[in-house]
Amino acid sequence: MNYGLRVQKILGSMRQDGIDSLLVTQGTDIRYVSGFSGEAGVAVIILSESRNYLITDGRFTSQAEQETEGFEIVLIKSGQKLYETAGRLLDEIEAREIRIDIGQISHADYLELESHCHGTIQNMKPYISDARMVKDEEELVLIRRACDITEQSFLSLLNQIRPGQSEKEIRNILENEFRRRGSLDVAFETIVASGPVNGANPHASLTDRTIQQGDMVTIDFGCKYEAYCSDITRTFSLGKPSDEMMKIYNTVKAAKEAAESTLREGVSARDVDLAVEAVIGGAGYHLPHGPGHGFGLDIHENPFLSSRNEYRMERNVVHTLEPGIYVQGICGVRIEDDYLITGDGAECLTPNITRDLIIL
Repeated sequence: MNYGLRVQKILGSMRQDGIDSLLVTQGTDIRYVSGFSGEAGVAVIILSESRNYLITDGRFTSQAEQETEGFEIVLIKSGQKLYETAGRLLDEIEAREIRIDIGQISHADYLELESHCHGTIQNMKPYISDARMVKDEEELVLIRRACDITEQSFLSLLNQIRPGQSEKEIRNILENEFRRRGSLDVAFETIVASGPVNGANPHASLTDRTIQQGDMVTIDFGCKYEAYCSDITRTFSLGKPSDEMMKIYNTVKAAKEAAESTLREGVSARDVDLAVEAVIGGAGYHLPHGPGHGFGLDIHENPFLSSRNEYRMERNVVHTLEPGIYVQGICGVRIEDDYLITGDGAECLTPNITRDLIIL
């Protein structure tokens, strides 16, 4: 990864706004700008025109040196705290306009930082999240691999599903398939939601309920490959579904197709959302969540598809489309795939699983 180029891009945006220092505290932001993969809360980064620091403790010295380039590694001194050290370093480089994502740190850490530096600390503009939205070619290679592992794992799962298995058992089979193909982690907690009650909960918790003939089963799943995520959802039926179930499924499918037809460089996130809502609302149903979101190092990143978001898609943005309908006492249906905005439209990164209802 070209971390130096990322840092220079962010510094350029800061320079335009007259900002001399940025304190990076969130784990995946730290990884994005430096490559450091230490656990959350063990490091912060200072980006500035004069010096770039990665501050951590002695447990991570070797890891920080091995994973990063262009950063001065500063270890927290005995008796000091992480944000105390950061504040002292900001004073040493005479930082005056300091920006930080205040929502990512505790009030106590903020007070610690404030008490040890004299610059003006304010909440930052989305310098890093804006940069992360547009993926570079190295990121796209990893995202494509994550998507491929996820698809192939689900296709293998379909051959192993039997009535009488519990939601938890199905989850375990799928996640084992991820590991067999080289993924070391899930992108988020796998959802397996079955039947007329749990199946109609958009973010259902796993239960010991066993799947039965006549059930619709929704599985929302994704893996990580070299820290980059994928995100797919499919709903399948055990045996022939009822007419109402088929109506719900076909409405969701039509909504997704309508949204797909809008995808291209320059289209607004709002217009994609409205395409989904027109189909689902027109059929008399309601979508209780957003119809899609960006992803990468985090499973939820900008851009978020919403009627309130006027952001216009850029080339090499990746995001999901995930319309759904959930009717208690009948079923829930969600169909989700991952997309890359290209120069002449959009590429589906998860094209190998049918969008037609899978009947087992």
